[in-house]
Amino acid sequence: MAQQATAQVYARYVALHIGTTWDAWRVEHQPPLDLEGTLTILADGTLLLDVGDGEVRSLADLVAEQFEVRRDALGDRFVGRVRLRLDLLATPVLPPGWVDGVEPEV
Repeated sequence: MAQQATAQVYARYVALHIGTTWDAWRVEHQPPLDLEGTLTILADGTLLLDVGDGEVRSLADLVAEQFEVRRDALGDRFVGRVRLRLDLLATPVLPPGWVDGVEPEV
């Protein structure tokens, strides 16, 4: 119920702004964000990337920082239209005796 209420508040917030139809897009010529590292997906869906410096970062934060996206009144960040491409370069070798987690039954 709280999520639905939040969505309604957000819709009201967006509707109050002029030009919120998203019918037109402004093309911005910026260099592409080119990242390579180790991608981890947490159980809650958060995407984390370690680019090799030992600090794990949120992929959302990396994108927002690259394109200097600011948070709106609700704390959300709208980046715009993008093209994403992921190439799997390597997969981890499981250690001896590794047992995969069991998927929860629905």
